[in-house]
Amino acid sequence: MFADLKIKQRAFEYQNGLKNLKSAFDISNAALLNEIDIKSRALNEYWDSGNFIGEYDEEEGYLLWSQDHILQSDIDALDAMICNLNKSFIITMFHYWERYAQLIIGEHTTQFEKIYNKLSDKLKIIIPEKLKLVNKLAVTIKHGNAKKYRELTDEWPEVTNDFFQFMSPYEKIIIKNEIIDEVLSIISKSGESC
Repeated sequence: MFADLKIKQRAFEYQNGLKNLKSAFDISNAALLNEIDIKSRALNEYWDSGNFIGEYDEEEGYLLWSQDHILQSDIDALDAMICNLNKSFIITMFHYWERYAQLIIGEHTTQFEKIYNKLSDKLKIIIPEKLKLVNKLAVTIKHGNAKKYRELTDEWPEVTNDFFQFMSPYEKIIIKNEIIDEVLSIISKSGESC
């Protein structure tokens, strides 16, 4: 009976930890989206006003800076922050699962296949096959692994973007909200549940 309670407690902690990670992600994402909204409204108000705020080089006559360029730069930077937040969250979720699995199997290995197989055997659960793709995604994001990226283009094209060939594998990864939700579901199903 006590062993069963320990397993249920561990399952609760795992699932609750994922819920808390998602909550923290949602708060961070909402804060960035709010800043984009504020900057976008300020940009629209600036354009609607018809008043120029900026500075020209008096000798050469070219534009040094303008309010709309500053606001647009801020919006672009915030968009890039959201992209990086999404990628970071993928790595965080995967590492959360990996650390949990290492504790369950009693081994501090980083060999994914070994962890995957031992955890499945120990818990007697079927771990989603798609966790292997989440591993490739996390490795591509974290290490810029070109080989894993090429595999993802065939196996999970929704997370890849080959429009600009000169970009690094990290830059080519696109993480939309649907992917965040899908990875969260995969990670949740890859551990104990209450």
